[in-house]
Amino acid sequence: MINQRPFEARMNFTPVRALLFDWGDTVMRVFPDYRGPMAHWPHVEVVPGIEEALEALHPRYTIALATNASGSDASMVRAALERAGLEKYFDAVFTSQELGARKPAPAFFQAALSRLGCAAGEVAMVGDSYRADVIGAREAGLWIVWFNPAALPCPATSPSHDAEVHTMAELPAALESLRHTDEHLLKLMEKYDGWLQEGKVPHVGQVLPVQEAFRPTQWILPTQQAIEILRHARTFALTHCVCRSHYRRCENPLETCLLINDMADALVEAGKAHTISLDEARAVLRQANAYGLVHQTAYNPEQHVWAVCSCCPCCCYRLQILQLFGRADLVVHSDYVAVVDEARCVDCGLCAERCLFGARRMVNGEMVYYPERCYGCGLCVTTCAGEAVVLELRVVADKKRSVL
Repeated sequence: MINQRPFEARMNFTPVRALLFDWGDTVMRVFPDYRGPMAHWPHVEVVPGIEEALEALHPRYTIALATNASGSDASMVRAALERAGLEKYFDAVFTSQELGARKPAPAFFQAALSRLGCAAGEVAMVGDSYRADVIGAREAGLWIVWFNPAALPCPATSPSHDAEVHTMAELPAALESLRHTDEHLLKLMEKYDGWLQEGKVPHVGQVLPVQEAFRPTQWILPTQQAIEILRHARTFALTHCVCRSHYRRCENPLETCLLINDMADALVEAGKAHTISLDEARAVLRQANAYGLVHQTAYNPEQHVWAVCSCCPCCCYRLQILQLFGRADLVVHSDYVAVVDEARCVDCGLCAERCLFGARRMVNGEMVYYPERCYGCGLCVTTCAGEAVVLELRVVADKKRSVL
């Protein structure tokens, strides 16, 4: 995730109304042989397509430039932009000199937001550096468009960006798709709310712990295991994940959605799924765990489990609604919670990278665990080489904590 998007970052939907652009190699090209402020370079050059993109975007958004450039203050940046014919498109220029912080520090983005007078959820960051622009802005809760002209693979285990463009000509459409995505999620949430209010479903989804997270003696509630749901199904089939097929925000496997009973029959007959064996289903779940995906059940209004999904936070409708809107009532945690043996923990941070729910964070080189945020998916357990983390029944763990 991975640098996960913060669990608390964007709890309420607000439309994007401002854009922050990185400067070097996002708006104007950087020539490594040139020294000193860009405004004084013998030659300046814009990134192809940026002027046309800014021309299209300027009437709709407040546009600011946000740069770490240490050799230029805001006036020097504006001078360089003016040389390139782009200064008229930027309503504000923020540099690390004036803001008192550098990307990827959240303080940089927070200072820029304060000067814009915008909330984090109202601003999208556009930049080419995954560490400085994408991860930094994500920590601050902004929307992210990763400018990736070389079409490089995502350097994070699970993406932190909301959209990716390879040319600046694609940027206006990418920003528009973010707006439509939000509207789509709002419509889905309205549907789910209707089901909940009418008592048609107890919740939309439930997190399932991964099978590998349990020691042999811990198979306490087999119905909570994805594999046990399949074992007791009349039939099941494999199909492409609807969410990842729709958003295409990551390189996680697409064929991970396991359909059950009537839904399996219907999609197999329609040629949109194929039946598989139980061993093949196990392999699908193991692969999903290796990619850091969370197993969830999907419910229909008849209160039947019709699918076991393996979900990523960048594409999954339910996880997006959970993270963007704080709607914990739509996704129920599993009956398990992670328990940490602090004596075994070496603070390697691998579990924090895998946690999708903000329950694990690295703070000053130490792993800090927030059990109240744990959804019991088990991804932290399967990545811990020192076996410092186990899954325990939530009611048992709660009783132990109350005694301490």
